[in-house]
Parts: sequence; structure tokens; C-alpha cells
Amino acid sequence: MAIAAAAINIIGGSSVRFSVERCEYRFNRSFGPMFSATILSPQGSSQASEEVEMSLSQRINILLVEDSDSDATFILHGLEQSSLPENIHRVPTGEEALAVLNADGRENGTPRPHLILLDLNLPGLDGFDILKTIKAHHSWKAIPVIIVSSSALEEDIQRARQLKADLYLTKPFDLDGYSELAKTLEEFWNNSPANADNID
Repeated sequence: MAIAAAAINIIGGSSVRFSVERCEYRFNRSFGPMFSATILSPQGSSQASEEVEMSLSQRINILLVEDSDSDATFILHGLEQSSLPENIHRVPTGEEALAVLNADGRENGTPRPHLILLDLNLPGLDGFDILKTIKAHHSWKAIPVIIVSSSALEEDIQRARQLKADLYLTKPFDLDGYSELAKTLEEFWNNSPANADNID
């Protein structure tokens, strides 16, 4: 099944190219039939490069912030189909996500994440609150935050952009779509300077 992915690189208004399933898409469209991807913040900053470095052969600690058991299961299924060497820790609320970040790997054996997958519609603190907090924190702001949401509203995409999310993905409609979403995450990671295991 063909999948359309889309994204916009806002660095100086330029566009970039990106491939999924041997097909090339230019990042200047909006939504595909199953999911869309929108790049929202620069990935080449010297600060991020200095703070976040990692060999792709090392395992990636992913923090999944998702309150829906079914959506979390679908996302995990998609990631299992990818070649990302990931360790995944899932929490259902924003408050628990912040607790993981504050613990900084010191408690409960939960490592500090290299990558955060964040739902917007969460109980208590919503995804926008969590995103704002992460990007305002001096030692967390270099961690890439990818929004994975059922919302395809332009106002939500723009708000995520303003709050410095790194990528915006809309949730697919079936398992094939989640496999493609995982490939988008893999492509993002492979081309990001945030390939790091030494986030201090």
C-alpha cells in the first residue's frame, strides 16, 4: 500500500528531501492518506550536535508518552518492524514523563531518553505543556521531541512548531501505517545529529 509522507523544513524557509519505501517526497506538502510528517525545528544546530552524539550501533532509549493502550501497542508494533536498536519506556501521563526526565536515570532503572515520542491529548498536563517544559529546560532541550497525535489540525501543528517540536506525525489508521510511521522515525533519527548516548 502506498504511503504519502509530508514535511516542512522551516530552516530559512528551505525544503529538503526524504525517502520512504524507495519513494522520494519533497517536504512541502501537508497530509497523506494515512499519516503525515512535519519537520518543525532545525536538526543541524551546533548546540544539539555538541550535546547529543551517538553511534547508530548503540541502543536508543525512547520515552513514549501515550495514554492509550491501543495506540501504544500499535506504535510499539511499528517500531518492532524497524531497524532502530531501541529500548522503549512508556508512560501514560505527562507528569510521569517529567518524573522520568527529572530522575535522569537515577531511579527505577529507567534510562534518560535520547528521543521522546509525545502524544498531545493526555490526562492532566497535555502534550503542549510537556513540550514547552522540555524545550525550556537547559539540560532537556536538545532531546528530540516527536509529536505523535491523532490531530491533523493546522493550529496544532503550528503550535507544536512554536514550542520547538522536532517532528509532527499524525497517527495512522492501521498496522501497515504504523510500520511506515516507524520508518519515518528511523529516517529522522538516522539523519539527525541527536544520535547520542551521552546527553548530560
